Amino acid sequence: MHADSCVGSTRSAELRDHLYCEVDRARSQGLSDEQAFAAAVAKMGESAQLAGEHAKGRSVFKSACAAAMRYERRDWQAGYRGPLMAHAIIWASLQVGVSLIVSSSDASVGTGLLLISLMTAMWWGSEQILRRALRQGGPR
Repeated sequence: MHADSCVGSTRSAELRDHLYCEVDRARSQGLSDEQAFAAAVAKMGESAQLAGEHAKGRSVFKSACAAAMRYERRDWQAGYRGPLMAHAIIWASLQVGVSLIVSSSDASVGTGLLLISLMTAMWWGSEQILRRALRQGGPR
C-alpha cells in the first residue's frame, strides 16, 4: 500500500489502526505477539486484495495520480532525475517569461492562453522525447 504514493495518510492510518486492533484482539485470545501479528495479517488478506479494496474508493483523479507516480518513479529510479528536473525548470522559466511579456503587452487574454497552451504542449512533447532518449542511452 505504501508503494502507491497517492494513498493519503488518512487511508494509511485507517489500515494501520485496523491491523493494530486485530493484533490486540488476537493477543486477548492468548496468542504471543508474533502469533497475533501473523493472525492479524492473515485475517486482513493479501496485499493484492487490500489494493483492490482501496481502488474501489479511488476517484478518477487519484487513479491518474497513481499512474503518473508509477511512471515518474520508474524514470527517477533509473537515474534520470537531474535531466528531467533541468528540463522542467527550463520550461517553467520560459512559461513564466512568456506570461510576463504577454501580460505587460497589449495582447488579448485569448492570445496569452493560446501561447501558454502551445508551450505546454511543446513542453510535454519535448519531455517525452527526452525520456525516450534517456531510456535508450542509459543514465549519464
